[in-house]
Amino acid sequence: MKKILLILSVLIISLYGNKVNIRTYIPKNAHLYFTDVLIANLELMPDNIVTPYLGSLIEQETCISLTSRGCWNPRTGFRTRREEGEGLGQLTRVFTRNGKVRWDMLKSLKERYPTILKNLNWNNIKYKPKLQIKALILLWHSDFDYYKNSVDPDSRLWFADSAYNGGFKWLNRERRLCKFTKNCNPKKWFGNVALIKSFRAKRKLYGNRSAWDINRQHVRNVRLRYEKYQKLLFEKLLNGDSLNLIYK
Repeated sequence: MKKILLILSVLIISLYGNKVNIRTYIPKNAHLYFTDVLIANLELMPDNIVTPYLGSLIEQETCISLTSRGCWNPRTGFRTRREEGEGLGQLTRVFTRNGKVRWDMLKSLKERYPTILKNLNWNNIKYKPKLQIKALILLWHSDFDYYKNSVDPDSRLWFADSAYNGGFKWLNRERRLCKFTKNCNPKKWFGNVALIKSFRAKRKLYGNRSAWDINRQHVRNVRLRYEKYQKLLFEKLLNGDSLNLIYK
């Protein structure tokens, strides 16, 4: 009996003993690419604001677990019959049932930023981490800029994250629903628009999860990771990696 208990104890430790704290643990590869993120952010954002949010976003997009091989790995990707996502920002293209491309995020970005993303394509994207990072920042900043004057400043980051994950269409509908819902402020995220469910909450996509469930979980997860990348940013500034970054 004691032997059985010992074996069980070893199994439990091996399964659960190596778990890390999502609020504090920085994945190994993050230390390789986070400075590149800060440099690109400063270069590309017209308001010269660098935010630790981008570290949280990359972790959310790539890390099945914080110690997985794909975590913060520019070669991380997925492919189903319906869609494909690649890289640190999980740039996506969506396919029809016949396998034709119905929507291509990278193509759309290259049309808007042909010079910056000239050398990035679906054939080489896994091997171009710095261009992946630039594409991610350009895409996210368009969402962030969209909400510049239309939401509460403290909510702007979270509206932009929701849009990055699920697009503007449903989010704007949910803001309108909030406007006509008692005690709901369409300019605020947590406790307000975050609670409003549209039709996308009814259709299950993956198991029992709807697009709405996935979207709201995305924002919660990114927010959960935010403070550790805030700390990492400060550490890089103190260690001389500063580029005269303006922190937000």
